[in-house]
Amino acid sequence: MIITAIIGLIILVAVILMITGKFGAFGEGTDDAISCKNVCESIGKTGDEDSTCTGGQKVVGDYKEGSNCCCKA
Repeated sequence: MIITAIIGLIILVAVILMITGKFGAFGEGTDDAISCKNVCESIGKTGDEDSTCTGGQKVVGDYKEGSNCCCKA
């Protein structure tokens, strides 16, 4: 009984979001977050794509600039 109520609420919320046009808003702005510069700024450093990363903090990930992100103070 409780599981049915939970599923019903999830469906109701999804329908309301689709009707109001807010359903696509969940993914807005996520493309900006995957840049090396934004990742480094979030930890208070500057960053660029550097394969050697001497004197910095290497942050592994899949960024717009590539997969080698180096954050420096």
